[in-house]
Amino acid sequence: MIEITDLEVRNYLVIEQLQIGRGQMVALCGANGAGKSTLLETLAGYIAPSRGAIQFLGQPIASYGVAELSQYRSWLAQQSQQRVYLCVNEQLQLAAQSLFGHSRPLAYQVIDEIIEQLSLSALLKRRLVELSGGELQRVSLASIFIGSDLRLKPEHCLLLLDEPLSALDPQFQHAVIHLLQDRCKQGQSILLSLHDLNLATFYAMDVLLLHQGRHKIMGPAQQVLTAPRLAELFGVSMAQININGHTQLILA
Repeated sequence: MIEITDLEVRNYLVIEQLQIGRGQMVALCGANGAGKSTLLETLAGYIAPSRGAIQFLGQPIASYGVAELSQYRSWLAQQSQQRVYLCVNEQLQLAAQSLFGHSRPLAYQVIDEIIEQLSLSALLKRRLVELSGGELQRVSLASIFIGSDLRLKPEHCLLLLDEPLSALDPQFQHAVIHLLQDRCKQGQSILLSLHDLNLATFYAMDVLLLHQGRHKIMGPAQQVLTAPRLAELFGVSMAQININGHTQLILA
């Protein structure tokens, strides 16, 4: 799916070797400024590397235009939803616009499903400018899930999500992760930046740990997100405890 070799971006982010397989979900973790957003923007096609190679679906990513890439990948930037005077229902219809040519009844079914899964029914008539940060994030995510549904866009194989769980209440964080896990089972690959390290360990995600623009380590969360390693990265003492069979990280 994605293969990175000797990548350097903006004379800061350096990744020597990285492979992301089909159906794999990888959480990008690290302190502020570690390079998480830069990596996601580069994979989305918005930043050109200074050197190195990125292969996407067997071709150099530079060979795709941004419009062509959008046929295969979805991109959620931080604070991506503009506070325009659309209402929520109009925004979701807009997200599904490219799907109506495939099957209008199925497109409406996809919209209805995501409205239920992210509890958006009560928000449908409200304008985006009236929403809280968490409500707006749920609408942004709903737009991504609608526009990348494999029943209507079977070629869509990659989701790049920058802080998708920010501002969400816990029940919606878990709901979103369950939706992402379902997409992985269907064969989509997902890279998301994540600050809540305990969510990565709870859901046994693969983690790519970045530090000062460098690829430090990648592997299963419980092997990567250890208290000594995180204490070194974040400069605070941390400990690991076990709750109902799940490892949790706490300040110590």
